Parts: sequence; C-alpha cells; structure tokens
Amino acid sequence: MKNIDEVFMRIATIFAEQSTCMKRKVGAVLVKDARIISTGYNGTPSGFQNCNQVFDGDLKKGRLHLSSGEYLVISQISHHDFSERYEIHAEQNCLMMAAKNGISTNNCTIYITTAPCSQCAKLIVSSGIKRVVYHELYKENYGLKLLELCGVKADKI
Repeated sequence: MKNIDEVFMRIATIFAEQSTCMKRKVGAVLVKDARIISTGYNGTPSGFQNCNQVFDGDLKKGRLHLSSGEYLVISQISHHDFSERYEIHAEQNCLMMAAKNGISTNNCTIYITTAPCSQCAKLIVSSGIKRVVYHELYKENYGLKLLELCGVKADKI
C-alpha cells in the first residue's frame, strides 16, 4: 500500500496537467482528515486568455486577442511579466475554490507539486493550513522559510 502523502502528491501532479501555462505546470490538493476538499492548478482567471493562447511557443513575445477579433502584439511582455500580471498560482486557486464553496481550510494539509513562493506561503499561513507537502523547489525558498517561521510544517517528497 502506498504512503498517503505519495497518493495525494500523485493527484496534485494529475491536476498540474490541467494547467495551460507554457513554462511550468503546478497542481495543488487541499486535504482535511485524509479527504480532498479542494484542488487547483496554475492559470489565468476564468474568462481571460490562457498562457498557451498568448505565447504560441515563443515565451519572449506574445499577443493578446482583443474582443474585436484583432490582436495586440505584446513583444514588450515576456512570459515572466505575463505570469506576474495575469496568472494565478495553483495554491491560490485551491484556496479560492475552498473559500468560494465555504469550506474551512483550518488545520489542513496542502500538497503542491512545487514549493510555494513567499506570496502563496503568506496565504497558506493566513488560511490556517498546518502542513505543506511539496515535490520540488522552484527558484527561491523564501516561502519555505516563512512557513518555518510561522510554525507550518513543510515536507519534501
């Protein structure tokens, strides 16, 4: 029988596949009492163009489609800038879905395919989550440091 952490991380990995991000696909699963209560993956807000529609393979320049059917070339915006401005992280989507449905996140565990950034770590701490399980680091570890400082357990598997 598989370890329950491995099972929930596999589920987070499956949700990551739903991401439309051209650069990095991240999934999150929120668990309480060994039951999934919310899920999320990184992407743009509902109704907004997805990363894979804007960047058609070139992450240095993209084009936003306008409602008139025209498009605006955004060669001045890189994927990084687009992501910073318009994309929502998997953890954020997971927490918002729980909030939208009136589900308490207090004392939960969140499984994330990538360690949380510092912004997501602040949301995790503030939402009462007590444990974070992640698969890999990405760029920085400030989020993990914040979790540690706030008494939220973080485990890499």
